[in-house]
Amino acid sequence: MSKKQFSNGTVFSEKTERTGKKILLGFTAFIIFLIIIFSFADDPDPSSYAVKRTPASAITKTVNVKSAVKLASLETGNNNPSQTIVNKFQNLLNELSLKCPNENEEQLANYIFVGRRTIEEKLGPITLFEVGRGVKESIPDEAIGIVSCAEIAAAFVTLTIAN
Repeated sequence: MSKKQFSNGTVFSEKTERTGKKILLGFTAFIIFLIIIFSFADDPDPSSYAVKRTPASAITKTVNVKSAVKLASLETGNNNPSQTIVNKFQNLLNELSLKCPNENEEQLANYIFVGRRTIEEKLGPITLFEVGRGVKESIPDEAIGIVSCAEIAAAFVTLTIAN
């Protein structure tokens, strides 16, 4: 493995340099994701954002629609998703709610939606369910109630993009 020596006498291997670049890239993506998450925090309706594969006419704007129905509608591009898909998202949101006691379902749905959009911009298509499951599986039991799930979601997206 080759080494690089800088003018100040510091010597680094190429592997160290690559690792440093990955860390910097990951940190930058994490900061960008946090900015995106917090810029949409005031908008409780993730269905109001543009989605590549869902026409605007297919998105419900009703404010009292459950988060699971909104996610299922966005996932399928259908205002009336099947109860099976709604239940799948409701179960996911219930599991996330247990791991994220300080956030409500609407916030969790926003994290999932923004996470998918961010990953798709860099890597291509990914489902809302895959993002939600990835966030859920990224939360260690020891961190429940201690670490913000927004931070966990941001870290999941950052690591997904970096790999």
